[in-house]
Amino acid sequence: MKLRLAIILLLGLSILLMGCTQADGPAETPDSGVGLPSSSMETMAVSPTNTPQRTEVAGTELGDTPEPTTAQIPDLTPIPCSGMLTSPNQEGPFYSPGSPERSNLIEAGMPGVPVLIFGRVFDQDCNPIPGAKLDFWLADVNGEYDNIGYRLRGHVYTDQEGNYTLESIEPTSYTGRPPHIHAKVFSSDGVELLTTQMYFAGSEGSADVSTAPDLLVTYLEPDDNGQLQVIFNFVVQD
Repeated sequence: MKLRLAIILLLGLSILLMGCTQADGPAETPDSGVGLPSSSMETMAVSPTNTPQRTEVAGTELGDTPEPTTAQIPDLTPIPCSGMLTSPNQEGPFYSPGSPERSNLIEAGMPGVPVLIFGRVFDQDCNPIPGAKLDFWLADVNGEYDNIGYRLRGHVYTDQEGNYTLESIEPTSYTGRPPHIHAKVFSSDGVELLTTQMYFAGSEGSADVSTAPDLLVTYLEPDDNGQLQVIFNFVVQD
């Protein structure tokens, strides 16, 4: 009897102890962030969803408005007006009147090396000529002229200081001819003042440049984008 009573007491004590442990519950209870690893919680803390994204534009600081990409006229001092009239040169068989007014002759997909041509138009006394019309035309990289439309043809007008700019492809040589661009200069009232050609790299030994070295353009350092730049002034009898 005494042994049976002792066993019953031990069983009751065990049951009582188990009940107390269940009532206390687990030591740690997960919070509402169940399933998010600690690294994700840290990311949420330092990267709020309303943080603006930084957009950078070359040559500007954040918040600056990029400058429009218009052709800028560089310093013209490398070739001041000499007072010597620009040499005339043959018109050739491929002139087409009525070219469009445009300062960029490069069209989408056109092969060739882009070049910026700029300069001034002066009279024989080195006074700048405002409103002068300059008509340009040249062959493509295959040495072919567009005699139906106006590809690689166009004209521009000088500003009040006699400045002009033209974007084109750098001309290349073709059979019997060194690299060149044809040009005509007209006064503001439409009178033709000069027909000539501008000669580019590779023309130095040609008969045209040997006869008239003033027709060779001057190459400057490429611009910040690596584009070729040349300068050529026209001096005409006004």
